[in-house]
Amino acid sequence: MTNQHLPIYDSQVAAFYFFQEPDIKDPKDPEDLKRRIGVFTSFHDFLRQEYARVLQNNLLAPAVQEFRLRLNPQHFTDEKIVDSLIWAFVGLLRKGALQKGQIAYH
Repeated sequence: MTNQHLPIYDSQVAAFYFFQEPDIKDPKDPEDLKRRIGVFTSFHDFLRQEYARVLQNNLLAPAVQEFRLRLNPQHFTDEKIVDSLIWAFVGLLRKGALQKGQIAYH
């Protein structure tokens, strides 16, 4: 993305927030396409608000600071670090980290 302060929508972020992509009823139906675009746009608006809330309230401040200290990213915004943390978390979950006791919900 050209704006590094916007969250990225991908399958990892969608999985983290339990987002369900809308079904395609008729890919050639303009109304169906309009509905799908609306659902994705609404979800991305939610992501923008959620990332802003998380960053403004310093909810991931220790994790963001540790990310910067350990990895020394040169061109990462805080939003990109949140994306990276989500990708790592979902990746671990998909590899069975919850069942293996590597991650615990509190």
